Amino acid sequence: MPFDCDFSKSSPLASIYQQNILEDYDYDSDYTNRLLFLGIKSYFKILKVKKVNNPQLYGMYLLWKDELKAGDSYKLKERQLYHATSPTNALSISQNNIDWRKTYRSRFGIGACFSTCPKYAHRHSSSDGAFMICKVLTKKIEVVDVNYDLNVPTKCEHDTSLSNTGKVYVKYDDNTFYPEFIVYYR
Repeated sequence: MPFDCDFSKSSPLASIYQQNILEDYDYDSDYTNRLLFLGIKSYFKILKVKKVNNPQLYGMYLLWKDELKAGDSYKLKERQLYHATSPTNALSISQNNIDWRKTYRSRFGIGACFSTCPKYAHRHSSSDGAFMICKVLTKKIEVVDVNYDLNVPTKCEHDTSLSNTGKVYVKYDDNTFYPEFIVYYR
């Protein structure tokens, strides 16, 4: 007798995978992340916000988070940072995450770039765009000056580069960041 299993009727899996990857989000009632949205509203008009619900990406992110917690004595930090992109790329990122291999702007390293400041992140994007608000894991950070040829941090034990201004974080690996929200703005 063949094994017959219908996962669509399995309540835990069904509840996770039946959610839409993008859901409308009322950022005005989000008191936990209020400062993130206020940072954007200070400079731009928010058109709409979508919350990203991608269980596969989030699961990979959580696995990396647990992996980075183990090991040496350096403290793992989870930051919420901005990544400016086009609305089309924002949809792709919500499905597949940021592909740091496709980086073409590399002021502080060839990797996925995030900023603490939405105004700074926007400087390198179009007038109408999208911010990805991402959770970003950092453990060992190397502070760097402008270096367009930096492929990875110069010290192999570092997982993140930070600009000497403290505004730009660069990641060189997969799944150590997760897109939480897409904020469409003008």
